[in-house]
Formats: sequence, structure tokens, C-alpha cells
Amino acid sequence: ISQNSGEIRDLQKSLSSLRKELEKAETIKDDAIQYAISSQQREINHFKNMVNALRDEIDLKENLHEESIQKENQQKTMEFKQLQETIIELRAELEETNER
Repeated sequence: ISQNSGEIRDLQKSLSSLRKELEKAETIKDDAIQYAISSQQREINHFKNMVNALRDEIDLKENLHEESIQKENQQKTMEFKQLQETIIELRAELEETNER
């Protein structure tokens, strides 16, 4: 009986030791999973920031291009109006000259 009791105690110690080892392994595994998840989330956030920055850059370039086109159109419109005014003035001068 004492031999059986000793074996039982040894088995209980082994069982306790194995449980502690299993808990430690599970903790290490959980920590590794959490680290992987947080690393992936950081990478996802980094890519989101890159995408947003590129979108902002595209928007800025589009806006600058539109502004450039608008300025050019305004300038052409002003030139056209000036040419029209010059034509009117020249016609008036020509009529005055013809009437003399």
C-alpha cells in the first residue's frame, strides 16, 4: 500500500507539473496570438494611412488641375472680351474715317 501511495503521490506531482506546463504553453500561445493580431492590425492601419494619403494627393492634384483649367478659361474669356472690345473700337474708328 505504501508503494502504491508513493506511486500515487509521484503521479499526482507529475500531473500537477504537466498541468502547470500546459497552462504555461497556453499562456505563451495566447501571447503569441495577441502579438500576431496586434502586428497585423498595425500593418492594416499603416496601409489604410497610405491609401488615405494617396487619395488626398490625388484629390489635391485634381483640384490643382481644375483650378488651372478654370484660370486658363478665365484668361481666355478675358482675352476674347478684350478682342471683341478692340474689334468694336476699330469698327467705330473705321466708320468715322469713312464718314469723313
